[in-house]
Amino acid sequence: MHNAGWCWFQDPRAIIQDGKLVIGSVAGNGIGDAAVGVYDLDNKQLLGRTTLKADFDHDDHNSPVFYTRPDGSLLTVYARHNSEKVHYYRISTSSDFLNWGEEKTIQSPANVTYMNLYNLSGEKTLYNLYRGIDWNPTYVTSKDDGATWDDEHLHLIQNEVSGVQRPYARYAGNGKDTIGLSFTDAHPRDFGNSIYYAEFRDGNFYNVDGSFIKNLKKDGPLKPSQAKKIFQGGGGDFRGHDLSVEKSAWTSSVAFDDKGYPHIAYTYYLSNLNPG
Repeated sequence: MHNAGWCWFQDPRAIIQDGKLVIGSVAGNGIGDAAVGVYDLDNKQLLGRTTLKADFDHDDHNSPVFYTRPDGSLLTVYARHNSEKVHYYRISTSSDFLNWGEEKTIQSPANVTYMNLYNLSGEKTLYNLYRGIDWNPTYVTSKDDGATWDDEHLHLIQNEVSGVQRPYARYAGNGKDTIGLSFTDAHPRDFGNSIYYAEFRDGNFYNVDGSFIKNLKKDGPLKPSQAKKIFQGGGGDFRGHDLSVEKSAWTSSVAFDDKGYPHIAYTYYLSNLNPG
């Protein structure tokens, strides 16, 4: 797609359905339309581009994400970068995925950014995981494949670092009963943050070995210190301090293999935030 960008903290940003590659993006120049581009893989032909929302700010955080519904149509969800308490969503109305139905909204209790759509068939629940409450990972669910959304938004992971900080999370779903959570305890620009991992299923948090951590609704959101640490950061506060001996990291990806084991990718930084 021409003049198109996206951010890696939302997924799926592209999807293949009925032999077509469907890509969501935000225009990096000009008014910043949120758009969908479609490429026919079988015929090796670009089918076109559809604007979901014009004047949507030229910000890669605002890129649409997708979910394939049981009837073969696609759901798309998109939102502005921390400036509105709302997600926008549409459902496709044509087999070429260039026509979309009425735009609807999901109201949130806090400003939102990032969207991640994962369906768990065992729960018959579609999750939209995003950054919301207290700038922390939050989610809202749908029981009808995104046609409507629940009113309850749940605080999933809670910041433990002082000040206005937030965990950055990457997610993976096994499609049946588990969402894998790979997350930082702070922004690597500001702190020598570490990376943690836990799994979420049926309202509970678990370690990778299956041992129970706690229940979300009864015991509150997961804190980094309650999860398994998989990367040890330097721990320092970078704001106004020498960075030469510090290290921090981004969590960039997490996925399950065929046996259900999680695999996590991350990038770490050493000495004044030069990539290591």
